[in-house]
Amino acid sequence: MRFLAYVLSGLLAACQAPSIQPTKGSTTAGTTKEAVKPGVPAVKPPYLVADSVVISIPGDSPYVYTAEEFNDIVNNFPTLYDSFPEHPDISYAQSGQFRSFVDSMGREKTISFSSEVGKDQYHVLYAYFLKKLHGEAVLNGKRDTLVSIYRHVNRIFGELKGGGTYFGHQYYRILGYAEWGLHQYKYYYEALGSKYSIAGQKRLYLALLRRKIDDELSTSYDITTENKATLRKQMAQTVAELDSLITDIFYLDKTTEFQYSSY
Repeated sequence: MRFLAYVLSGLLAACQAPSIQPTKGSTTAGTTKEAVKPGVPAVKPPYLVADSVVISIPGDSPYVYTAEEFNDIVNNFPTLYDSFPEHPDISYAQSGQFRSFVDSMGREKTISFSSEVGKDQYHVLYAYFLKKLHGEAVLNGKRDTLVSIYRHVNRIFGELKGGGTYFGHQYYRILGYAEWGLHQYKYYYEALGSKYSIAGQKRLYLALLRRKIDDELSTSYDITTENKATLRKQMAQTVAELDSLITDIFYLDKTTEFQYSSY
């Protein structure tokens, strides 16, 4: 369970109240209405005027925030919806990650993204707001593909390292990284189109990735011989899927950038 570090204390409370977590809900929940207009920089706080908002997470249950929770985040973390976005890790570092404040009703509150789980939540929210800024349904296919590519890479290195919490956290942060990649696509790669041949570069990248997999498995003392054979087959399939997903220079550049900056 991912905990939203969102703590509320009433004026009469003698001690701090327990954390409130974003509610798990169905993606079929009611529609929302925000003050974010598609394609318009979020120069004003994008307050939620509906009762709640559902933020979908591909492959997992969505986050559900009440209007109060969401608008408190909007008020205290403007780095999430900057009209001139930064890379999500830079945005996270600049956010301050923690706020303690008194709301309009005199209640003391704190919001924190300072834990590893909190950083996951920040990246999911970052992706949500930046997607609103992009405001183009045409990017949906590219978004799905880029998220899939990043998760394929994350799976490969997670399996090579025998798993670990880092790879689990990456599963969520990838949404922010992918949306940042789409931001770069809009302002640079879109003009390149598909005229840029990547055959040679992609062949070299995949060859290096296969070599990396083979070297790691060959020298690992933590994986049994039987399991190595199984992993080789599974990873060969994952690499083959990557081959089919990487179809232009945008995907190739973002794949290599993500891999070499993250693993």
